[in-house]
Amino acid sequence: MRDGVPLTNLGQPLFDGADATKRDLVDYLDAVRDRIIAELRNRPLSVIRVLRGQQPFMQKNLPKYAPE
Repeated sequence: MRDGVPLTNLGQPLFDGADATKRDLVDYLDAVRDRIIAELRNRPLSVIRVLRGQQPFMQKNLPKYAPE
């Protein structure tokens, strides 16, 4: 759990043949979050999701929890 968000499968590689895991990505994003947030603030967000065994797809709905 990080910042109240449950995290799963942290030992899983990011993709086949990757030399990095989901934990590595989370740790990296945590380390650079202040810089990333400053650059991304007030910009639209596109989310491309990849579910195990499926083709990637763009999430097009706007969840109720999304900031204005």
